[in-house]
Amino acid sequence: MITPNMINAFKMASNTQTAENNHTDSNHIANKVGQAWQATSAATKKDTAQDDTCPVLTEEKKAAIVQFFSQLNPSLNPKDLPSDIRQNNFLLVYKKLSNLPAKEKECFIAEAMQMLKTPGSFENQEALKKTFEHALYRFSAVNLMNQPLSNQMNDYINSIKIDGDDEEEEFKFY
Repeated sequence: MITPNMINAFKMASNTQTAENNHTDSNHIANKVGQAWQATSAATKKDTAQDDTCPVLTEEKKAAIVQFFSQLNPSLNPKDLPSDIRQNNFLLVYKKLSNLPAKEKECFIAEAMQMLKTPGSFENQEALKKTFEHALYRFSAVNLMNQPLSNQMNDYINSIKIDGDDEEEEFKFY
């Protein structure tokens, strides 16, 4: 009768014979694969490191940011502003950021905050910073709420029955 231990003994004996012949070949192949993998991962790390940084703030970008900030109505406490002024500040930020790709959006926000942190950049700098941050928080909140609302609307639209059922349907909340 053949037992599993005997099968393992036969396999190990045959593997040791072929392993001795292929030992140098397998190490050579493993080394080549390891070196190729390291070279690829190193190149990828360099590319991502270069992509993470925003380009240098040029005079044109500075002028665009100054022009953008000149359109805002600053206040030290943005919540005390009338609702129409707060709405205009939010719409200004929303229009500017919604038309930019993600990378440029990040760079614009970083550059704007950098300019606001630089002393002496604007005459009412602290009020402008608080107003911009308030509008930016509202923009972020709208973006966070937009996706679940879109999912809920699409689900509701897809579940509409044309048959004319008179039963009340349950709403799904995400």
